[in-house]
Amino acid sequence: MALSSRQQAYDVFVSFRYEDISKTFMDHLFSDLKRKGIHAYGDNNQLTRGEESSFEAIEHSRVILVIFSHNYASSTLCLKELVKILECKKSENDKYEVWPIFYDVTPAVVRNQRGSYEEAIMIHEASNEKEVIKWKKALTSAGNLSGWDLQNTTNGYESKFIDIILKEIFNKLIDGPIPSGDSLVGLYARAEQMNLSQFAGSDKVHTIGICGIGGIGKTSVAKAIYNLMYKHFEACSFCEDVNDVVNRNGLVYLQTKLLDDILKDGDPLTDLKIPSVGEGVCIMKRRMKGKKIFIVLDDVDNQNQFEALAGNPDWFNPGSLIVVTSRDRQLLKANHVEHVYEIDPLNDDEARELFNKYAFKGEHPPDEFIECTNGILDYVNGHPLALKTIGSSLFNKTLHEWEREIDNLQHSSNALILIHQVLRGTEFVKGLALDLSSSKVNIDGQSFKKLKNLRLLHIYNGALGSFRDTNGVKCRSELWKETNMSAASGKLEFLSNELQLLCWHGYPFQHLPSSFCPESLLVLDLSFSCIKQVWSRSKGFKTLTLLNLSHCHNLRKTPDFTETPNIKELILDGCENLVKVHPSIGTLKTLIILSLKNCKNLKILPNITKLESLENLNLFGCSKIKNLVKSHPLQLSSFIRKLHGPVASVLPSLSTLGSLRVLNVSHCNLSGASVRSLETLCSLEELDMSVNDFTSINANLSRLSRLSCLRLMGCKKLQFLPNLPSSILNLDAQRCISLQELPKLSTEYSGGNAVFDFKNCLKAVENRAVESLLTVFLPQGRIDIFEEVNIFLPGSSIPGWFGNQRDGDTITMELPPHWHYKKLKGLATCVVITPENTGNRSTYFEISCSVKNLHGDLVSDVCLLSTDDPNIESDQIWVWYKRSDPRWMKVDDRVMVSFKCVGINCKVKRCGVRLVVEDKAAVAIEDEQ
Repeated sequence: MALSSRQQAYDVFVSFRYEDISKTFMDHLFSDLKRKGIHAYGDNNQLTRGEESSFEAIEHSRVILVIFSHNYASSTLCLKELVKILECKKSENDKYEVWPIFYDVTPAVVRNQRGSYEEAIMIHEASNEKEVIKWKKALTSAGNLSGWDLQNTTNGYESKFIDIILKEIFNKLIDGPIPSGDSLVGLYARAEQMNLSQFAGSDKVHTIGICGIGGIGKTSVAKAIYNLMYKHFEACSFCEDVNDVVNRNGLVYLQTKLLDDILKDGDPLTDLKIPSVGEGVCIMKRRMKGKKIFIVLDDVDNQNQFEALAGNPDWFNPGSLIVVTSRDRQLLKANHVEHVYEIDPLNDDEARELFNKYAFKGEHPPDEFIECTNGILDYVNGHPLALKTIGSSLFNKTLHEWEREIDNLQHSSNALILIHQVLRGTEFVKGLALDLSSSKVNIDGQSFKKLKNLRLLHIYNGALGSFRDTNGVKCRSELWKETNMSAASGKLEFLSNELQLLCWHGYPFQHLPSSFCPESLLVLDLSFSCIKQVWSRSKGFKTLTLLNLSHCHNLRKTPDFTETPNIKELILDGCENLVKVHPSIGTLKTLIILSLKNCKNLKILPNITKLESLENLNLFGCSKIKNLVKSHPLQLSSFIRKLHGPVASVLPSLSTLGSLRVLNVSHCNLSGASVRSLETLCSLEELDMSVNDFTSINANLSRLSRLSCLRLMGCKKLQFLPNLPSSILNLDAQRCISLQELPKLSTEYSGGNAVFDFKNCLKAVENRAVESLLTVFLPQGRIDIFEEVNIFLPGSSIPGWFGNQRDGDTITMELPPHWHYKKLKGLATCVVITPENTGNRSTYFEISCSVKNLHGDLVSDVCLLSTDDPNIESDQIWVWYKRSDPRWMKVDDRVMVSFKCVGINCKVKRCGVRLVVEDKAAVAIEDEQ
């Protein structure tokens, strides 16, 4: 969520007569407000406070406190403020909360203008009779408002009185742009613990962590912090339930959402496309530095999520604040989170308040229920979710029913089963979520019989999400065996037909209940389950949009899809025994994603030529499919984004796909002959043929005028590259160890931002000088046709064309006398990267360069990230060129250029730089000697 306008400049405005009130009282009030991150007007504004500044502050505040003291009415400024406050309240009632505080006078004195108020009014009447009429009316109105009387509320104890006021302010303010739920119990104390004021207006980037067990209230606390703090920042984003969103949509989706939130105010991301997690990181690092931002990442559960969304404080502008919630304290520590706050269980008073809220609707329990209530509170031990769940289930029940359920609690050995058994007794429950990662559960057929109004059921094993590869993809392998759930009976008798989401990982039964006909079900996810047949007839599943049966090893055939026309996602990954896909799949005209990854025994795929909306087809690992496309080529209204699997015999049939834009045939054991037809795919923009066995690519790719990205990573037998089109901007051929020579780019090259990666391609550079290699490779031997270009290739020496060179990772370059920005084309740099310990492998490689003037102002920079086996075996050269921009106008007579490697065991051994200027003829890379 992004917020551009800040309608309230202040959280709280305090109208008071400074000379009248105890300094201790006001200091305590303002310091407590500040400690909780609440921005108040009235503390440091006494010297500059006037009618104009006060009125403006009133208009832009959310909560307004009017502290009526003995001589409040003697101040004309205070009375004018009061009139203004009530005018604002009258004109926009919902926008303002006006609370009177009766410090050392009673409401009657204010309302009726008695005592000191009467005397003050008489004095005012002598000099300002017209204004006095308004002031008297305002005092009367304010005296009738609901507020607090110091004497009556706390018998004159100021500290207790302030605490009551602050809790009310806090609860009002956390009801902000992110709904924080209907239960605020315990949030006030936790905000007090964090001292939020230290993060507002800071000149550094702060990262704070909130950790604790599931259901303890981490998300609620994060929402409260967001609602209190968002107005202090220029742009904000709250990413709720990161782990679930990533599981469903991937890290790239969340990176896009985060960038859109932060940048859409005044810097829209038109058609932002992030092709990979690594490139998303680079985009975030470039674009996040322009604003002081506030990001909340809720429920981060692994390193890849952290690195992809908030990898380093250097990404962000000074003054930014990053809040991360996680169950894993070690994850937060490992990422150098500076403040980690453990959310403790509720204390006894808080637990009782929360339980009473749900079990008795906030009322004090009847005497006969007190003993039972105490027993439950002792058992639950301050766990908020358990208190809510059990309290709701016992609402309006008889004492006998309470005693029976408490007996179940005391005699069961499994905490999840305890809650489950309590829930069985109620029809009020609409949602149930259970994490079975640390518990073994035995489900019987009657478990859900009384949950007739259940709309959401989410049973999962959190451990299944803890194993991922370097790109954030889950590595599940044999994890399906560890779902921690078994069936106590042969079949499940009942599930609510009101369900809209059914996500049950490890479902222990072979069939769904025969009576299960959900008319509103949108999502059905039975991953890692024992399901054998989903439905024999699809009655009741017409609204279904997502069906996920991944890793269901009993599944031999899919259901009939005839009566489920709205399915958009069908995921059958890892169904190793699946042998038949029902022909009705060809009728799913809304299907966008069809994933059959590692369905190793699937031999026949039905005709899918009429799948008009299909964008993502994944057949990776389906080694036995023989008939794909057959005599009817796919005619897709949009395009297929990914195609994996045994496609050597299929590629010729793809030649008619004139709209195909992205094709991935990596890891497919392709030969050169099998790719000949690729040159006919006239709309192709991205082609990935990595890790295949061809020695050459028997296709004229120069005919693909739209091809901008070609990936050939790890093609270890590839000796020669095909002719390339002038549109190519990204060529990744790293680890092509048999490559004999570098390609030659077209002389018609139009430039742009380009990356050419030949790391570890040693044969391609053997016995050749780097200068000659680059001269042949680059169009006309020139580097300045690009807006920005990065080139990687093996080598240990820097071309002499880079006149300024030195050992190490930093170099200072003197600019020519009388140099002029307008004649500068750009800056070219070159570094030698050398490995330090080739025995240690890494999962990512990040290299960056920054150019700064003498004052430390950034003039130019770049950062590149690789996550696909980026390790180097020998010295490599990185050449970077970037056109100049107006930031170079800040430069006087020299610049400092520094380089940095992160991720793999390597370092920058030597570096060189060169200015590229208009009146210099030799802009080609060649040895000027």
